[in-house]
Amino acid sequence: MKAETPIGPQLFSILTFESNRTPVRTNLATNFNEAKGLFIEGVQSLEDSLNFYIFDGYVSDHVNINLEISKFYKLLSVFQLNNKECSIIHQARISSLLPLESQLSFEHYSHLVQLLISEIADAYEGLANSEIKSLEEEEVTETKEKINIVKSANEQ
Repeated sequence: MKAETPIGPQLFSILTFESNRTPVRTNLATNFNEAKGLFIEGVQSLEDSLNFYIFDGYVSDHVNINLEISKFYKLLSVFQLNNKECSIIHQARISSLLPLESQLSFEHYSHLVQLLISEIADAYEGLANSEIKSLEEEEVTETKEKINIVKSANEQ
């Protein structure tokens, strides 16, 4: 009689897996300075990889790395409390991606062009939101100043 072959969960219980990989170091930022440190480290690594994956020859890799850099900027903007600075971050995203999008042929790289356009649109949305918040803050500040002027005039 033939021995039964394990099936289902029994089969997996006899399989083992060992890894010699070093665990990935993870840090979570809780404020802008911590986020900036992680941002610099991550962007530097990605920019180093752009030295190898140049646009001429590695178009897909080059564009995808630039998209990742843009995402790093986007994540940094979450921690930036100053709306003017946040606008600058989003403008940096836009100015780094627009030249790539204009260099690509939609006929040959339609997927990459769509990804770039989507990321650029997201950056414009972030820029618009930052500018709106900045204008709202200015209006509140101006209103408070006017109220204080009226109060001080009434007290005299």
